[in-house]
Amino acid sequence: MLPTLDETLLDAVRRRGREVTIPAHWCLVVEQQPADEAYVLLSGRVDVRHRGRVLAELGPGDLVGEVGLVDRRLRTATVTTLEPVSALAIPAGDFARLRHDHPQFDAWVRDVTTDRLRDPAGGTVDTVVLDVDGTLVDSLYQHVEAWAAAFDGIGVVVPRWRIHRAIGMGGDRLVGAVAGEETELAHGDAVRAAHDEGFAALEHTVRALPGAADLVAALSDRDVRVVLASSGQDEQTERLMRLVGGVDRLDAWSTGSEELDTKPAPDLVEAAVRRAGGTRAVVVGDAVWDFVAARQRGDHGIGLLTGGFGADELLEAGAEQVYRDPADLLAHLDETAVDGLSAR
Repeated sequence: MLPTLDETLLDAVRRRGREVTIPAHWCLVVEQQPADEAYVLLSGRVDVRHRGRVLAELGPGDLVGEVGLVDRRLRTATVTTLEPVSALAIPAGDFARLRHDHPQFDAWVRDVTTDRLRDPAGGTVDTVVLDVDGTLVDSLYQHVEAWAAAFDGIGVVVPRWRIHRAIGMGGDRLVGAVAGEETELAHGDAVRAAHDEGFAALEHTVRALPGAADLVAALSDRDVRVVLASSGQDEQTERLMRLVGGVDRLDAWSTGSEELDTKPAPDLVEAAVRRAGGTRAVVVGDAVWDFVAARQRGDHGIGLLTGGFGADELLEAGAEQVYRDPADLLAHLDETAVDGLSAR
């Protein structure tokens, strides 16, 4: 039920939503369809069914349709009005913004969805997927410099801001994305080789981000698989993880060295999750490409500001929450989709 909210939050909810009226016997939410809105029921009653089985009957003050938004997946149930209903419809982007800006609203949403996410109709999270560059280690700007020097070496000038915006993609995608397909076709392999050489020369300046090692350890101590999915090359990823520590706590990993489409394709995430024997995941990353990949699998997403993307950009790409760095995420871990996973 809708809790007692302070007036500021109530005003914010009203501004983000729009009041709608739905006739009786109307499907408000349809199972296996994309989730684009959540609804706060103001009057009238609805029933909730999964594969024809009645799960619940809800009324004024109840939240409807939030699982698809919170869990980043297709609708898990069909909601049908039993009588004329009025409701506050909140679009997905506004719903995410309310959760981010108003802890009281986010706490209510998490309380409502906890049981629903653990229902057989929804499934539970069993894997945490960690990005490496920019998420666990502070290496983004070394990559930018290495790419810029590599392009300079072939006489192609690419602004560093443009390179920065593409970090997180695999090198197989980045060259064409920032310099055009002609450059990729003519010089792609040479640019990638020069980048790897340039980054290796700067690698001694890379440091683990605050809280990275403790985050890996805390996740490993829970009943959840911990995997890496990095667009970086295999040996480079292993060296960077040595800076963090806790390599022995990882259940699996995938990297850009493999014959897989790199981010923003979901293949690296899919491979890492499957290797660990998992199914549903929380993806932790610092770039919009991490969450484009997560969204294609229907996974949760947690963003960090350590990659230089803004909170709004990460939320729009699919992150549900955004934190400053690994230490900040660790301090708020029980406010995320990892909440409730018990210690091993």
